[in-house]
Amino acid sequence: ALPNVPGMCLELIGKFCKHHEFKNPPPIRKPIPNGDLSIFIPDKFDVDFIQQFTMDQLIEFLAFCEFLQVPALTDLIYARIAGEFKGKSVEETKTKFGLTPEQFTNAEKEELLKGNEWFSQQLFGDTQ
Repeated sequence: ALPNVPGMCLELIGKFCKHHEFKNPPPIRKPIPNGDLSIFIPDKFDVDFIQQFTMDQLIEFLAFCEFLQVPALTDLIYARIAGEFKGKSVEETKTKFGLTPEQFTNAEKEELLKGNEWFSQQLFGDTQ
């Protein structure tokens, strides 16, 4: 089944592509140096474009951009999301996104930690 892409998303994707004349903009530096996109993304249009979205809107928009295979826009979205975490402590991130260790079952904790045992202490306060 194909997802139903809302007209507004198509308009926004079209606006982004038209701005870049349907060519890929310069790649975004990775890893991002900090959370201020205007420092490492030279095109003010891109910075303003991506800042208009809330985090929830970004996540939804990302799914449509990935489905429609617009890599320059998905990279911009990922940079914005990464910027929300860059330079923040685990505690700041948990507070910002309302995460608490109690909201995860033991099975969910185990699944999250598969291959990521190194952050068990920071995320859950465990000493596993």
